[in-house]
Amino acid sequence: MIEIVVVVAVLILCAVGFAIKRKYLANQNKTTLFDQESAAIDSPTKNQESDLYSDKKINSDVLESDKVSNVAFSQELTDFKIDCCSNFEDSTEDCWILPGRDIVVGDRNIKSGMIYVKGLLSTKGKDENSAELIDLRLKRDPSGAYFKEYNLHSWRSYSNISPKARGAYINWLADGRPIDEVRVGYINMFFSGLERRVLGEKPKKNELESIANEVKRLMSDCQYNTYIPEYDSFCNRAKKFLQYIKLEINDWMHTTVINYNHLGKEVFPVTFVMALGRMVEDKKPLPWELALEWSFRYLKNRIRKPAKQCPSELALLFKKRYLDKFGEGLVVSQYEKREVVLYYPVNPSIGNSVVQVSDASNFLDTYTELRLIIDSCLEQLDSLSRFKSKVKLSEHTLMSYALLPHEIVCEFEPNDLNQLRHICEISFEDGAEIANISVDTITDLWMPTDRRMSHTDSQLLAVVLDRIGYGMEPDVRYMRPLKTIGKGICIFNNSNAHEALSNMNFELILVVAHLSALVALANGKNHHGKKYVLNQLKLFLSLNSTEEKRTTAYFEWVFEFSPSLTGLKPLVNKLDESERKKILSFLLGIIGGDGIIHSDEINMLEKAYKTLGLNSAGIQNSLHRLLTMNEGQPVVVKEATSEDHNYSIPSVPIKGDHVGVELDAERLQARQKQTLEVVRLLDEVFVAEEFKPEPYLEEPNLLGLDSLHMNLLRRLSERDTWDYFTFENIAGEYGLMPSGALETINDAALGYFDDEVLIDEEDVIINRDVIERMLS
Repeated sequence: MIEIVVVVAVLILCAVGFAIKRKYLANQNKTTLFDQESAAIDSPTKNQESDLYSDKKINSDVLESDKVSNVAFSQELTDFKIDCCSNFEDSTEDCWILPGRDIVVGDRNIKSGMIYVKGLLSTKGKDENSAELIDLRLKRDPSGAYFKEYNLHSWRSYSNISPKARGAYINWLADGRPIDEVRVGYINMFFSGLERRVLGEKPKKNELESIANEVKRLMSDCQYNTYIPEYDSFCNRAKKFLQYIKLEINDWMHTTVINYNHLGKEVFPVTFVMALGRMVEDKKPLPWELALEWSFRYLKNRIRKPAKQCPSELALLFKKRYLDKFGEGLVVSQYEKREVVLYYPVNPSIGNSVVQVSDASNFLDTYTELRLIIDSCLEQLDSLSRFKSKVKLSEHTLMSYALLPHEIVCEFEPNDLNQLRHICEISFEDGAEIANISVDTITDLWMPTDRRMSHTDSQLLAVVLDRIGYGMEPDVRYMRPLKTIGKGICIFNNSNAHEALSNMNFELILVVAHLSALVALANGKNHHGKKYVLNQLKLFLSLNSTEEKRTTAYFEWVFEFSPSLTGLKPLVNKLDESERKKILSFLLGIIGGDGIIHSDEINMLEKAYKTLGLNSAGIQNSLHRLLTMNEGQPVVVKEATSEDHNYSIPSVPIKGDHVGVELDAERLQARQKQTLEVVRLLDEVFVAEEFKPEPYLEEPNLLGLDSLHMNLLRRLSERDTWDYFTFENIAGEYGLMPSGALETINDAALGYFDDEVLIDEEDVIINRDVIERMLS
């Protein structure tokens, strides 16, 4: 028992002695630290400050602090009266180490600055628990490994983490802030200091640029092999922070967006609101770029496809129409004041950055004229948008050029336009007003693919030629009877395109020009006969110079490229009976004008009678009257009216002084011979056909089509579209020529339903409404 008491007493004495010794050593170390720190700070290096933002490393003005032994980490330092930032310019109470400066903490040299350090003996400070503040009074263990342990995924403050974590943070800073597998908590602590500097202390632009570069590096140097949500979250915050820094550097100036595809997700960014607000407050005209962006952002969820497909075309068109309407620009008068948060910091010790702005962004509906301009531009570009979407254009072609609004065509001339202009120029012969161009010459330029020119192609080509100063026929924009342009076109100089059309019946002009060309062709393809008919046509029609050129070109086109009656029936149906008889009278006049009537002319006249819907029984009497007419009398080209009194026709002179009727035997004999010849021709043309019973058809045919054409039509009704090669093969199965079958069937459809049933474009398209009526 005594031995146990003695042992316990000895142990107690040892413990007391150890405690006394420990207290002594601590006081001794405290005194040593004070001496070292005082010596280090009282005699700083005083070299001339160099450029903080140059590429050179700055080794001067290094602040040495906290050079203590490991024993000191077990204590907290108190009661020191020295300011660690006394030698730094632009320093704050908690001492911001500027970019480019170095600081020694313990035995580690932290380069490039950009951290907050609390003075060794300072009791000052905005927030003792600020996440970013490195308080050198707090103990730390330099053995902490930032890449291995002490996972700091959450937002933590330097003051409330363990000594090993503090040591690891200092090591990370001294190692150059590497990103490889570092715990995100260390990055967040460092990022808190950058937020505080930028948001709370408004540094200069060159310092902002250095901070931005460091944030970019922290975002781009990550080498993680697996996805880490915390790091991804940091990158999202950093992106917003970089945007804020950029706006601070640019004094919150707004970069206008005139391409709809470049709009961000935010409907009204604060920079846009501020830019619009400045214009409103100063009562300045709104620039067209800002007005266009306002329209985009306000109508963002209702914007139409042309804004996406044709951004550059839309911008130019809007600019043109906006400036024409508002001159220097629209002056906005309605707005309201509101607070806007510029940035939401994640550092809890920093308040939100708030500014008062004048906001007019939600008042676009009150400016209807601006809305009408953007709507009209989108409407005008709708066709071009659909075309570009379909063919995936990278640059403008002749076809897309035709769809451009006329105000901006000069901005987008395609490379092929000069080639087309050259083709037109060399097509005119010396002094000629009309030129013929083969379609093959154009299609090589117009359509790289091997296909026929369609109705739409014909429309677009006419627009392109208009824009380089030429008109073309057939121009399907002006009620032309054919769906395609055929083998060629006729062009003419269209310098007077602005000249207004006359009030004359347009259908009458087309029908008489078309039939006249066929009459001239029936008389033989000779220049003299064609010129004679053309001159008579011009006398018959009262046209201005532009109409006369267009009518002549159409006449030439029918004569050279399309000797057919297909498609005239719908135009004839719009003419009254008197107009049809007037056309017939004109045709009779030009046929009998030379006193000789050929069988081809009689055949043509019979077709004209049928097309005009007149009774062909009167042809013989009309031709006989023409041939028995005295040669001295003129041929009627146009019936005289009461207003036609300026040009009288002289009476037939009387030969000699004889008062009675004098017969010329030779002349009479020649006339009788000529009459007999005509009668023979008429008998050949109008010979009575021998009656033959119609072949029995399963369905009665009321359209004038034979069984082969009706069977072909039934076969074609199986699909809505046939490629032309397949159509040719199907027609061949029935022993029919493709073009002839197409024309025959369409003639029947036009005659009964005033519309074509087989639309001949790139493919043969079935008019479903008409074909069902024909087969019913």
